[in-house]
Amino acid sequence: MKIKIMDFIKKNYIFFLVFLIVAIWHTRMPVDGDGIWFSEQLDQMSYGEYIVNRYRTWSSRLLIETGLLFFTRHVMLWKILDTIIWTFVVYGVVKLLDEYYTPNFAIFLCLLFSCYDIRALDTAGWIAVIMNYVWPFACFCGLFLIMKKLFQGQEVRWYLGVAGIVLAVFACNQEQAALAVAGVCICCILYMLCEKMQISRWIWGYMFTTILSLIFILTCPGNGSRKTVEISTYFKEFSELTVWNKLDIGVTSICHMSIFESNYLFVIFLMLLCVVIWRKPIAIWKKYMAVIPFVGTVVMGYLLGEVARLVPEVVYMKDSLQQKGTYLPGKEWSVLTIIFYIGIMLFVLWDVFLIFCDNKQDGFVLLAVLGIGFATRVIMGFAPSVWVSGSRTFFFWQMALLVCSGYLWRRCLSEKEKKKLLIPIVILSGLSFALNTGSLFQRIV
Repeated sequence: MKIKIMDFIKKNYIFFLVFLIVAIWHTRMPVDGDGIWFSEQLDQMSYGEYIVNRYRTWSSRLLIETGLLFFTRHVMLWKILDTIIWTFVVYGVVKLLDEYYTPNFAIFLCLLFSCYDIRALDTAGWIAVIMNYVWPFACFCGLFLIMKKLFQGQEVRWYLGVAGIVLAVFACNQEQAALAVAGVCICCILYMLCEKMQISRWIWGYMFTTILSLIFILTCPGNGSRKTVEISTYFKEFSELTVWNKLDIGVTSICHMSIFESNYLFVIFLMLLCVVIWRKPIAIWKKYMAVIPFVGTVVMGYLLGEVARLVPEVVYMKDSLQQKGTYLPGKEWSVLTIIFYIGIMLFVLWDVFLIFCDNKQDGFVLLAVLGIGFATRVIMGFAPSVWVSGSRTFFFWQMALLVCSGYLWRRCLSEKEKKKLLIPIVILSGLSFALNTGSLFQRIV
């Protein structure tokens, strides 16, 4: 037993370290933003009255908001539980990507997690944003772990199957997470049908639960009322936008964030993608095409000042994103920026296609995860709160990049290549962590 305990600690010590770091961070995390508002609501009405009122006038996120009512009045309990949930999120992603993970792989995933800009989770108060984004993602991870067992044909006890239903209900209480769960269920079912695999009744159950959740979201009168209020308050021109304008906002905002806003996760993903393609026995011109997304992102996102010395007008590309999207009639730089974004996306798809030609499973997984993560942000272009929501709505896209990077590292790279790539990844993750959390650590110290 003692040997088993020591082996467990050696394999999982990084998760104990994650728990400790998150716990320290939570000791100085204040109740701020919307958290203050939620903490005051039970002074005026009961849980039942609040839920009925919010359903009619503001939101379908009734489970999340009920939790906010409780935890903003029991903050210490929330901090303990949230520390556990953050640790589970890291563990869940590691477990999803590698059933028999090594400590080194867990450390690599932690490096990727450190690249996420944690400041995005304070754009409306720590407790409110974390419960609206991180907690649904944690439920998503738990559900996906159960689905992975079913996908692999393993036996799942009835209580695990029921737990998956509960996790699906909680995850799907958030709109972007609901879309992600629906996307995973659809991709899983389609793949199993193509491979003529037997589909578990539990997977059908999760799909049915997700459909019901989406119907609930779409028919909630409060969501319609909130949309009207948000248009009049934040985005008066929203009603005038066409479908193409909304797609422009959704697509180009995610491209702008990935390329021009120092998104280190995107850079690491593209770098790994290049290495994977270059090791394949394919024509040299295909390899050079595979490098274009990485080079384009580094040049425009990190060397724009140097490029501007030669072509001063190129800075307009970084500033081209406006409230109504990137395309502006008569503005040639907005058109060039859109062409640039389309080119980056097409070349990334080209890279995934090359992987698909070599290994259909790897290509399918990468395309599915990237597509689902991309879609969770694109749908925000159809919400008048797209800009006031801030960068927190990129959370699921960032997690998609993280998962794809971990997948490439685990499945497609040799040990020799990993050793060579580890140094630049450590540098990027360390730089990102320092830039994104410097102010937080100053508050702790």
